[in-house]
Amino acid sequence: MRELIDLRLRTPTPKPAKYNEDNPWFWRTAFRGREVPADIEEWAADHYEKREFEKAEVIFGILVEAFEDYAEGHNYLGLIALDRERLPEAIERFQKTIELGRRLFPKRVAKSSWWTDLSTRPYMRGLKNLALALGQAGEHQEALAICDRLERECDDPSSANALRAPVYLNTGRWAEAATAALYNRNLDPSESLVAAMAQYEAGDSRAAVVSLLHGALNSPRAARMILCPSRRATLPRGYLETRDHNGGVHLLRSLRPFLARRRLASLVQLGRLIEDPLVSALMEEREAVSRRWSEAGAKADRTDFLRMTEMGTLEFAEAQARRVPERTTAQLSGRLH
Repeated sequence: MRELIDLRLRTPTPKPAKYNEDNPWFWRTAFRGREVPADIEEWAADHYEKREFEKAEVIFGILVEAFEDYAEGHNYLGLIALDRERLPEAIERFQKTIELGRRLFPKRVAKSSWWTDLSTRPYMRGLKNLALALGQAGEHQEALAICDRLERECDDPSSANALRAPVYLNTGRWAEAATAALYNRNLDPSESLVAAMAQYEAGDSRAAVVSLLHGALNSPRAARMILCPSRRATLPRGYLETRDHNGGVHLLRSLRPFLARRRLASLVQLGRLIEDPLVSALMEEREAVSRRWSEAGAKADRTDFLRMTEMGTLEFAEAQARRVPERTTAQLSGRLH
């Protein structure tokens, strides 16, 4: 609260003008909007983005007390609770986000306009985050029901399938998990890691190799976090490595029941594959060119960018899958249970 007051005191007082001075009847004050001040919201969101959760939680807590229809505040508080694995609290916050978000809808809005109409965003964010929290809490059927609402009500099959994939994998529905993950892999290549595990458990080891290479060459840190948990990772450097690391943390939490079964064939054999010298060298090359390009800024070498882009394509993964040594392919075919 002290910081909030100081922030307001540091804001320069505007020069008097007919547009900011009130009149004897105080109608300017009376008609002032009851929306959350944009600068305070940005200040709180900045603390959240910096993972300064204690400060962000206090500020958003003040804002939802002061503005009873502030759906985004409940959403942020839910995300903070989710990050701290306070799942019942996160679920309650996201349910409140959905309730308030639905009230913000215009009287008439076409489903095709939901992604472009800002008034629908809190409702859609609340649904997505509620499905995520329910999945992590083991409430699988409830999570899938929310995914169905996302697709049916919001015309958002991408988010629905991204959220279904870990639920299906955690519950042993291999074919459905693979289908859901593959739906989004061109938009989010890390989905290929989920697809690889599902495809392998479903008995399609060759497709699993392609998916694993595609996922691992786009998200090498996440791949090692999932498949080689005993391997100690270095601290991420820069935006790309941090995003990769955060994606790995997200997958570890979303797939916790599945990953707890460490003797599953996919976890054993695909873990061996990313430690194969050929695959390991490719992952290290992708990390090196990405780091050089990311850290060079305006002086970045276009050659690095082109190589990074090439290595992240599905076509590159398919070509490299054909180079996987026969001995490794034979091991992959000899499924362990």
